[in-house]
Amino acid sequence: MTTQLRRQPPSLTSFAVRNGGVFPSERVRRIIDGRDIAAHGSFEMPVWGDAFKRTREGLSEATAAARIDAIVRYLDSIQERATF
Repeated sequence: MTTQLRRQPPSLTSFAVRNGGVFPSERVRRIIDGRDIAAHGSFEMPVWGDAFKRTREGLSEATAAARIDAIVRYLDSIQERATF
C-alpha cells in the first residue's frame, strides 16, 4: 500500500527517537487536531478536530479534545525507547 504514496509516511513509533528521546505530545496533539496548523497537507487529509465534531453525535469541543488526547496517549505508548 505504501508503494502507491508519493512520500513514505514516517513511522508512528519513532517520534520520540526523532525528537531526542522525548515524545513531542503537544506538537503531535496540534498536528492531529489540525485546526491551528497552517499547512495541514492535502485536502484528503482530514482536520480531525473538525471531523470529530461533525460526527453523527455532534461531539462537544471537550469530547473531541478527549478523543485527540486518547490518540496522543496511544502514540506515546508505542514509541521506540532507547535502551541503555
